Amino acid sequence: MHAVAGVVLAVHVAVVQVVHVIGVDHGLVSAARAVSVSVLLSLPVLGHRSHVEMLICAPVHDHPKQSRSPERVSLGIMTSRPTALITGASRGIGAAVAAALAPTHHLLLGGRDVEALKAVAAQLPSASPWPVELTDPDALAEATSAVDRLDVLVHSAGVATLGSLAETPVEVWRSTLEINVVAVAELTRHLLPALRAAGGQVVLINSGAGLNANPNWGAYAASKFALRAFADVLRAEEPALRVTSVYPGRTATDMQREIRESEGSAYSPNDYLTPETVAQAVAFALLAPADAHVNEINVRPRPR
Repeated sequence: MHAVAGVVLAVHVAVVQVVHVIGVDHGLVSAARAVSVSVLLSLPVLGHRSHVEMLICAPVHDHPKQSRSPERVSLGIMTSRPTALITGASRGIGAAVAAALAPTHHLLLGGRDVEALKAVAAQLPSASPWPVELTDPDALAEATSAVDRLDVLVHSAGVATLGSLAETPVEVWRSTLEINVVAVAELTRHLLPALRAAGGQVVLINSGAGLNANPNWGAYAASKFALRAFADVLRAEEPALRVTSVYPGRTATDMQREIRESEGSAYSPNDYLTPETVAQAVAFALLAPADAHVNEINVRPRPR
């Protein structure tokens, strides 16, 4: 048993495959071992258990240790902590990720609702609101210009509108892809220099809909499949960064409540993951040893 961030992890190796990945770096040939494991996250305080599957790869390129000064400035704030920027941090999974990283990181809390971000920041030891409209290119460029070093970027903001393909208007397709994919790509693009400077990590909160598309989930599933592709390409193009896709099942959030209402079904939070469970999966990926690269985490609620 291995305790990480207050979570007891019972790790069972389900499948181990040695996959030789040939990569050329200045004439050197490297190999990576891919290990598929099944992990049981046990949260006795919450009385909740979930099943997790992860793909962990030893990185083809070693991640060099970055030299850090005892203190550095993050958006005008002197801190000795690594810095994490979390979008969608005012509620749900984003707020839970902020709470999970609060003991170790200085947090930039991204979102639209300034007052809600201030309320979350007030409960954390080292956090600052980072309000920005992610779909506004000019605002995004200005907001990111002050970030010269970033250790962690967590993409948690997203929207979901359900409906059949026949009834989904073009406005829903455009807004869903704009927020769930285009904004992610543009924010990451602006922050790549800061992430490279820190040898940082990017976590993308995807969805089970990013692995399997179901009726009435067309626009949302398409955006999450695209997000999965973006993560895979980013991981391949930026070998000095660690990039993790997290695929949660249904999670007890305000968004899930709205989804269940649109489906005409009851909202049953006891049947879903908690945001804190998903946040601990994110923390697991971020706290993995330097020789490991957690590519994917697939989290599903267990029947109770």
